[in-house]
Amino acid sequence: MSQQETPKAEKKIIGKGRRALRIGVNIFVYFFVGIFMLLMLFFAVSQTQIFKDWLRDTVVTAVNDGINGKLSIGKIEGTIFTSLKITDAVLTSTENDTVVYAGNVELKTSPLKILFKEIYVRQFELSNARINLVEEKDGQINLLKIFPSSPDSDTTSSEFPFTIGVADFQLKDVNFSMQKFDKVGSRESYPNVNSDDLRINNLNVSFNAYADLNKYEYRLTINDISFNPNFNFFNLRHLSGSILLTPKITGVRELHLITDQSDVKLSAGVLGVDFLKDFSMEKLGQAPLRMSFQAEKLNFEEITTYVPPL
Repeated sequence: MSQQETPKAEKKIIGKGRRALRIGVNIFVYFFVGIFMLLMLFFAVSQTQIFKDWLRDTVVTAVNDGINGKLSIGKIEGTIFTSLKITDAVLTSTENDTVVYAGNVELKTSPLKILFKEIYVRQFELSNARINLVEEKDGQINLLKIFPSSPDSDTTSSEFPFTIGVADFQLKDVNFSMQKFDKVGSRESYPNVNSDDLRINNLNVSFNAYADLNKYEYRLTINDISFNPNFNFFNLRHLSGSILLTPKITGVRELHLITDQSDVKLSAGVLGVDFLKDFSMEKLGQAPLRMSFQAEKLNFEEITTYVPPL
């Protein structure tokens, strides 16, 4: 090849390289534009009531095929991926008894947090709900009989790669009962807790929490817990405070308890006791402890149910 032909050949090679690069860039752009358009189309379709009705029927069918009972859902609303709302969900037993009724269930998440190995719940709310647990004649709880255990279930432990964060957890106007079969329908009140006929009405709970299962680090901040039970000595009007549990330190900060007859505040901390993996009364007895207790008013009858020596 002559010296005059060499620059021309180089220009042809450079031209072909530029053209190939341009084609590659165009393919890359068109591919991601296509993916984006498909996602936008899917998001648009997922907002339609037809899709939500289809999703509801699919979920109900899949669940009912695997349980000894029946699930029904009135309506599914929301954006499916980040905000989901379910209304009028009912779980019944094979005897057609209502075990769980949930008037409203709302879940808001942040899916992108998964990329940072965190399961993050922005809000969970269960309101206007009834949970009726019954110990039947065979000694089994009705709810457990609905969900059959698998004999081939894997019991090996493995590392859980995600942390769990819950920014806002709420239960509103929840009624709960745990009764033996011969106590179903009872409206009786008792002077003490009756495990055969336990009923909690108007349960309201609000808290946020964080958990790292691999490091055994847990934090719970209770904003409010209140309920009306079917025992006469104790009526919880308000409970709040923060609880920290780690292998090195365990503490309760400003735990505030208000009942009809008591109003107390408690803060306490223990160092060097692992309550989850290596706990013993001997280690607890030797551990440094700091505690403060304040009582505006205190009724010992309420406490003696939990601490009889008092």
